[in-house]
Amino acid sequence: MFDTHPLRDKFPPFAGFRNTESSTYYGTGYEDLQHRRPSIRNAKRLLRWEPKVDLEMAVSNTLDFFLRQAVETGKFEARE
Repeated sequence: MFDTHPLRDKFPPFAGFRNTESSTYYGTGYEDLQHRRPSIRNAKRLLRWEPKVDLEMAVSNTLDFFLRQAVETGKFEARE
């Protein structure tokens, strides 16, 4: 989604990924989210909540928000 976003040209080229242990990045006591199993069924049952937006639209809206905020605050300049 980032590569096809209309604001993509305002950001530097992709620099790659770096694998980092969660405890190194977040500190000791961090609970690894890879072991959690969120349940929409439980959210519906316990909270009477259900999603109104599908995952793809949620990611798209979130990405758009943060990219526009970064551009508006001037944190990124157009790449050459």
